[in-house]
Amino acid sequence: MEETRNNDDQKLNVSSSDRGSDNDETTINALDVVVFILKSPFLVLLFLLKAIKFLWDYAIPLTILGALTLLWLTSTGRLEKTKITEILSRYNIPTSFESLITDYLYQKTTELLTSQTLKESAIKFADNIKVKVTFLTAPQVSFICKVAFSEEAKRKGLMYVNSLPQDECMLFVYESSTLTPFWTKNMRFNIDIIFIDSKLRVIKVFNNLAPCTEEVCVAYAPSVPYNFVVEINGGLAKKYSITPNTKVVISPLK
Repeated sequence: MEETRNNDDQKLNVSSSDRGSDNDETTINALDVVVFILKSPFLVLLFLLKAIKFLWDYAIPLTILGALTLLWLTSTGRLEKTKITEILSRYNIPTSFESLITDYLYQKTTELLTSQTLKESAIKFADNIKVKVTFLTAPQVSFICKVAFSEEAKRKGLMYVNSLPQDECMLFVYESSTLTPFWTKNMRFNIDIIFIDSKLRVIKVFNNLAPCTEEVCVAYAPSVPYNFVVEINGGLAKKYSITPNTKVVISPLK
């Protein structure tokens, strides 16, 4: 065995010296390397695994972050659809792919929000959003409303708030219809409480309610389920003729 190996080594050395004398043969062709890699299932598998790891570590989180950013900008009225189109065209993304990209981002965001922790974070984030609530009276009137979406924000409401500008309000949002009653405990000014159903129609108005200073406070609720509640300064509902059956529009700020 020892002798055979020596002979092989001599052949190898001769071959190497022969190659050294020919510059064309020492040049490594890039195409040959690609062909070699493609012929090796192990290397192909390794490359695929590296690519998947890169996507998992960087591309997918960045996509999700981008989706959440777009949703936040859109929900706060800072980014309109025309702006999204402008951004996509800036990166030479064909218009035909816009809906596909939007659907993908929405799907990824929905998958993310199935996580309870992320859902709770999104709910707390929603408490900081302001929207425009318009009552379609004659003439119509609009208020800028701070959203109360989390349970904590809904429990607190306008308690301990000293005053509220005449063109502002608080909007309580419920994911499903409810009959939860409201009260005026720890309030510091009179309010109107307006209950709105899932079809965005006023179903009940309690006018000019004074703060409750008693241990046991009166509870206010409509006789049918509601999905939204608007609290405004006392007397404004009567002033602007906001009554049951009044249509309501909730829209992002622009």
